[in-house]
This record gives sequence, C-alpha cells and structure tokens, in this order.
Amino acid sequence: MAGQKEKKSEIINIRITPEQRRLIDDSNLSPTEIFNKMVNVGVLEKRKETAKQNLEKYPCIKALFHENWVLAEINRLKFNKDGDVFGNGLAWLLSVNPDEKVLKHIEENKKLAEKGNVDAGMMAYLQGSFIYEPLLKLEELEQNLLLLKNESKIARTIKKAQNEDQFWQTLSEIEVAAYFKRKGLFKEFEPKIEGKTPDILANLDGNDFCIEVFTPSLAKELEEAMRKGEAITLGNRAWGKLDEKLNQLPKKTPSIIVINRAFSEIDAINVADAIMGSLSLLLPKDPKLEPKVFRKNDGLAGLRSLDNVKAIVLYKRVFDFNKGLVTIPEIKPVKIEGGKNISKKQEALLGEAFQSMIFGLERIHFKE
Repeated sequence: MAGQKEKKSEIINIRITPEQRRLIDDSNLSPTEIFNKMVNVGVLEKRKETAKQNLEKYPCIKALFHENWVLAEINRLKFNKDGDVFGNGLAWLLSVNPDEKVLKHIEENKKLAEKGNVDAGMMAYLQGSFIYEPLLKLEELEQNLLLLKNESKIARTIKKAQNEDQFWQTLSEIEVAAYFKRKGLFKEFEPKIEGKTPDILANLDGNDFCIEVFTPSLAKELEEAMRKGEAITLGNRAWGKLDEKLNQLPKKTPSIIVINRAFSEIDAINVADAIMGSLSLLLPKDPKLEPKVFRKNDGLAGLRSLDNVKAIVLYKRVFDFNKGLVTIPEIKPVKIEGGKNISKKQEALLGEAFQSMIFGLERIHFKE
C-alpha cells in the first residue's frame, strides 16, 4: 500500500551438512519428507557429537574398548523404525544429551510432585530415568572397569561387549563381577571347570561357586503388543532360559544363577514355576471342600538334577532421585531335597554383594 514502508526480507543462514545435502538433492522426496529427514539427521548428528565428547570423560572405557572402535560405533548410530536412536549399547549410552531445558523441566516437575501432583512426579521420574540413568550406567561402567581392568580374560569380556547383540548381557556380567570384587569374593572370569565355562568364579565363605549371569530381553510378542496397545497371554519363558543356562554349568561344582531382569517380563514367580512346576488350582466337585493349590510335575527340578544349583539371584537396577542407581536383589535359595543347600552365611554374603553398588547422582557431571 502507498505510504507504507516496504518490509525487508530477513535472510536466515542455515548450515547444511553433506548428509542433509544428499537429502535435498534426492528428487524422489517431497519438501515435507526432506524437512522431516533433515531434522532427524540434525538430531542424530548432535547425538553423535555428544557421544564423542562424553567418551573423553571415561578414560578406562576409552582405553579398554579401544577409541577407534568406539568412534566407529558412534558413527554407526541410526534411527530404527520407531524413530529412536539405535546402535551398540555403549555408543547409545554415550550419546544421551542432558538438554538444559529438559533438566529444568525435571526440577519443575519434582517441585510440583512435592506439593502432591502425582502426574508431575511420574513425568519427572520418566524424564529423570531417561537422562540420568544412562549417565549413571556410564559412570558405573567406568568404575567397574577400573576395578577389573587387570583381571585375566577382561579383554575377552570386552570383546563380547563389543558385539551389538551381547552388550547388555556382558554389561550385567561386569556388574556382577564388580559386586563380588568389591566384597573380596571374585576369583576370575570364565573359568574352565569340568569342560564348562561359566561366566564367573567366586568364593563364598571358603567355597568356590560358578556364577552364570543372564539378561533376558523382553519377549518379542509382548514388545509388539505393547507397541500396538494390545493385551496378550504369554507363556513362561523362564523355563527355556533356565534350562539353557543349566546346560552351561558344571554338574559337580556349586553354582549360582544370576538374572538381571531389567529388560524382561521374567520375574521371581516365573522362575519358581520353572524350577518347581507351574501352579494350578484344583476345584473339587463338592462345594463344601476347599480348592486345592498344587504344582504340576513340569518343573526343571522334576526333570533333571539340580544338586549343583544352590541359589538363583534376580536383580534389577532402579533409578531413584535421592540415591541414584539402586540394586534390588531377590535371593532365592534353591532347596534340593536331601542335597547340600546354600548356607545362611553364604546367602547373606550374596545379599551384601548385590547391595554394595549404589551410584548417586553426585557421581555424574553435565559440564566440565
């Protein structure tokens, strides 16, 4: 319009990466698809840069895992089909970026939770778990490796962790070894006993025990159902998992099975059913009689000798704003009829070992 000043256009300079330029040059993509993919590429590159910066804070991880290998895994990070950053577990842990806005939001929600706002408390916990837990796990891994770096066969353990499919399993083995090491109970990784190679050899109250660790993942059927928001009935997967682990243990040496149930639906009830038989309810025809609860003869104890298995430990790391990463152990002595069971002192030593690792929030630093 006449008399009005012409508004000057504002020019915004945007830095385009080679990967983003390839997207722009791809004529098969619509402008919206190009924009969305450019945003994703930007997010991914920021995560990769964060991972490289974080690696410098953990010299023992950097040395034992070998810097070049870690950097290569960081560069391999990508988005999965759900739009989440995906790759080797170590590279993923290193890539978590504690955004200041998110940290501020967490603190605001914590204050609201203290005033009784349950939703704010839940949101603070979920956000805190996502941000703090990976950083605590990295700090814990660094401290555990400092403790175990001179142990024989640590290089073999690290080699297993470099396998994308075995990282979380091997991380559990390192955690458990460190638990025993701090209590003076650890002897060695992967001992050769009776032609078998259990994960760890430990000594409890003067007796050697083979320790077999496993970290079951979430059942794929359950993962798919959760993604779709559906409910399903799932069988007891503990039976097959325990049977597999029992085959890896020597038959004459006392053994303990340790289960990290952080990623799985398998719990103490599933384990009890797998060992002793699944629980069933018998409803009598006479309504005056009480229903009878009994165990079917489908447990592993009825199908094979378990004389060598003295206990099963289930544990889970949980995030706590006041304490950091806390271990919640469940010690389940396996009572074998007529067999020599784990002693009360050995059971207590197990409990002490698994309670020894609490990593507080003061152990992590967002800025140098």
